[in-house]
Amino acid sequence: MLIGGIMEFNVELASAGTLCLRTTVSTGTGAPGAWNQEPAFDPTVHVRGYWPFSELTMDGGSVDVKAVQGPPTRRIIEAVATGGPELAAFARTTGDEHGTPRGNRGCYGANLLYDFSVTNSGEQGYPLFVYGQSRNVSNPSNAFGYFGPLSILSPGNFTKRGVTQLRCDGTSPLPGDYVRLTTSDGTTETPVNIPNGQSFTYRIGAAVAGAASAPFNIALSGIAYQLTEPAQ
Repeated sequence: MLIGGIMEFNVELASAGTLCLRTTVSTGTGAPGAWNQEPAFDPTVHVRGYWPFSELTMDGGSVDVKAVQGPPTRRIIEAVATGGPELAAFARTTGDEHGTPRGNRGCYGANLLYDFSVTNSGEQGYPLFVYGQSRNVSNPSNAFGYFGPLSILSPGNFTKRGVTQLRCDGTSPLPGDYVRLTTSDGTTETPVNIPNGQSFTYRIGAAVAGAASAPFNIALSGIAYQLTEPAQ
């Protein structure tokens, strides 16, 4: 019985070409099947098919970290949401006779990159906080939530986080339902200081671990201030 495996090999081409790889699992033994042989049928559990790429870069929008009165300015995106660019990009490929009809809806094995434009229109430097956050979904099968690598790739030198689980079975965020990305040790808040009048593109990278559920949020937040009444 095969528990897990890693394929590693080199490919050398004399000229430009297209390389398609297919893996399949069979309940029997013997020589590997041909490319057009019917694979083991289990479409409700395991994703099958092929895609012309394994990385997707998306626009995450913008956020101004200038402090405001009341709740802090936030930019939250729903990653791998219904109708989102991830699902469209990793849909079943036309002509793929062996792919599952739902395609790679969980984005398994794909690198997802989100670019955010961060500005500061204030008159002094202000902090930027970044979080990975769980997202409540109605499907009980997604209750395990996201897990896998999630980190700020650039700019700066941030710790690459291995997220064990962002649950998707309740109102978020609850304890354990978010992970700090602007941090050096995973626990202490170490926000980025955005100088006034400056603009940066922050790239957040994620990859979905096998058997995980993909839905999660990425949240960027500034700070807020409260006006105090003078003493009577």
